[in-house]
Amino acid sequence: MSVKKLLALLLCLAMVLSLCACGSTDADTEESSADSETSSAVADSANDADAADVADAAAADEESASAEDLGDPVVLTAINGFTESDFAAECIVHFCDLVEEKSNGNITFNRYFGGSFCTVVEEFGYVSSGAADFCTILQDTALEQLLYWNTAVSGCDMQEAMDVCNYIFFENPETAALCEAQAEAAGVKILGVQTSGLIANVCTTPVSSYADMAGMSYGTDFASAAYAAMGFNIVSTTISDVYEALSRGMIDCSSSSLSAVLAYKWYEVAPYIMVCSTSSTANFFTFNSDRWNSLTTAQQELLQECVDETIAWEMEYYDTLVDGWIQTLTDEGCTVGYFTEEDELEKLKIQITVTYQSYLDLAESLGQLDEYNMISEATFEYLGFDIQELLDEYGT
Repeated sequence: MSVKKLLALLLCLAMVLSLCACGSTDADTEESSADSETSSAVADSANDADAADVADAAAADEESASAEDLGDPVVLTAINGFTESDFAAECIVHFCDLVEEKSNGNITFNRYFGGSFCTVVEEFGYVSSGAADFCTILQDTALEQLLYWNTAVSGCDMQEAMDVCNYIFFENPETAALCEAQAEAAGVKILGVQTSGLIANVCTTPVSSYADMAGMSYGTDFASAAYAAMGFNIVSTTISDVYEALSRGMIDCSSSSLSAVLAYKWYEVAPYIMVCSTSSTANFFTFNSDRWNSLTTAQQELLQECVDETIAWEMEYYDTLVDGWIQTLTDEGCTVGYFTEEDELEKLKIQITVTYQSYLDLAESLGQLDEYNMISEATFEYLGFDIQELLDEYGT
C-alpha cells in the first residue's frame, strides 16, 4: 500500500472515532441535563407540597386563632313560636347555622321551635327577662315596651317594606336614636328586621276582592285594627287555633304569611286563597341586652354580620319559594287569586293610617306622643303620603 493511501485511511479512521466521541458526549450531556431537570422537578414538587402543608397549617392556625380571638365560647338559647317548617323559623335556622359556622363553634345555639319553649306572644317577655337569649320577636307583641318599633312601617312589597324599616329603625339619625333607646330600656338589643312577605288571606267561601270579604268573621290575635277598618268582624283567635276555628265555622277567614298558611295547613279548611303583596314589619332579630353586653366586641360584630347576611339571604331565597308554595296550594285543590293594584294600594293606605291612629292613645298614656308622631310622620313622608290627607280619608 502506498504511503498516500495509508495516510488517507488513517485520516478517515480518526474522523470516525471523533464523531463517535462527540455523539457520546452529547448523549451524556442530555442525560445529565434530564437527570438535573428531574431532580429539580422532584425538589420543586416536594417544596410545593411542603409549602401547601405549611399554608394548610397556617390556615388551620388562623381559624383556630380567630375562634380564640372571639373570646370564651358561649351557648345561646334561641326560641321561636312558629313551627320549624315555617319560613320565619327557617330563617332562624339559617342564622344559627351561619353563626356556628363562621365562629368555628365559638357561638352555638340551643334551639326551640313550634312553641316548645313558649307561645309567640310570650317570646318578648322571655327574651327581655333573660329566660331566653334570642328570638325574632313578632311585631305588635310588645306594644307598651316597643311602641316606636310598632309604627306603621309597611310597603307595597317586601323591598319597600324593608327599605322603610331600615330607614326608620337604623338609618334616620333622629328616629333610630329613639328606637334604640327604647329597646335598651326594654331590656333588648334589636339587630335587624324581617318583613312579612306575601300575605295569604284564607276564606271558607269564594272571594275575589276585599269588598267580597267585608262582613266576614276574621280570626286574629294581633294587628286587628286595620282589618276592622276594612269591614271585617274581628274574632280573637291565636294562630295555633285558626285551623280549628275555621273548620268549626267560628271564623270565616284569617290571614298570615303565605308560608305560615302552608305550614299550618289552613288551606285544608279554607281553600279559597287571596294573595296580597303588601308587606310590613314582621319580626325583629332580638337579643337580651344583658346577654348581648356580656359578649365580646368580636362576637357582637360576628352576630351582626350574620343577621345582615341572613336578611339578604332571606330576600333572595324567598323569591325561589313562592312559585312552589302557590303550586302546592293549587295541587291541594285550592283556588288562588290575587288582589288588584288598586286593592293593594287601598289596603296599604288603610293599614298605615289605622295603625298610626290606633296607637295614639297608648303613646299619650306612655308620655311618648311627640316621639311617636315624629316617627310616624317620617314613615309617611318616606312612603310619599301626606298623613293628614290619609287621616281625612281613612281616619276613624
